[in-house]
Amino acid sequence: MTITVRRSGGVAGLSRTWTVSASDGSSVAAWWPLVESCPWDASDEAAAPEGADRYVYAIRVETTAGSSSERDARVAEARLSGPWKELVTRVREGSA
Repeated sequence: MTITVRRSGGVAGLSRTWTVSASDGSSVAAWWPLVESCPWDASDEAAAPEGADRYVYAIRVETTAGSSSERDARVAEARLSGPWKELVTRVREGSA
């Protein structure tokens, strides 16, 4: 499993990217409940930035469990709360 968070926007329009990978069963098991708790179906509603010079987070999860699957979401900074915020924070902290 690979989780990538890309933050874009802000005053200078700079982008930052953070990535974590989980390859063994225990590390995937540690990430999976958090990934599943995010409201992926509602992410389109959360994508529009509220206010000038705000960040937007593009979040992508790629898994390989017999077959490849992906999840993508765009979340505006003002709506980055709950499981989205926890996921972004953990990816930023775990990125090498």
